[in-house]
Amino acid sequence: MSSRLLESVVEKKVCVWAVEQGIMTFKFTPVGQRGWPDRQFIYKGRCAFIEFKAEGEPLPPLQAHRLELLHDQKIPAIWTSRYDDALEFLCKTFSLTNTSKTQSGC
Repeated sequence: MSSRLLESVVEKKVCVWAVEQGIMTFKFTPVGQRGWPDRQFIYKGRCAFIEFKAEGEPLPPLQAHRLELLHDQKIPAIWTSRYDDALEFLCKTFSLTNTSKTQSGC
């Protein structure tokens, strides 16, 4: 049995944290469009996207292209398999600061 975290576990943990911070989160699944990031996050008029991958899983070319399209539009977007990296990205993107001394904060 692998000790790697499943993509869905990391995604769920990040979403729980985001909602606790007041960030809206949506599963992003445009009809008839493949390769877009898994999650959209919205906070105070800004949006960002995260594609979650299982640890060690590469980003397919179509998904890399979709991230590039978002970047071309100046929309923050990343792919990650790490909870801490996702939180760091969201904190930076939405200018959040650590308001508590917990390890699961900015």
